[in-house]
Amino acid sequence: MREDFMKEMRRFLPAVTVRDTIEKEAYWSYLADLVEELGRKAIAALR
Repeated sequence: MREDFMKEMRRFLPAVTVRDTIEKEAYWSYLADLVEELGRKAIAALR
């Protein structure tokens, strides 16, 4: 999933942004945690 995400983002982001963000493991961890948290909030709002 990560490789697909990076491939897609490379189409839209400047190379320096890709290098400084999405290619970093810490960014991927941050993004995964954020999506998980937002998913929990969305489910809770629907209950």
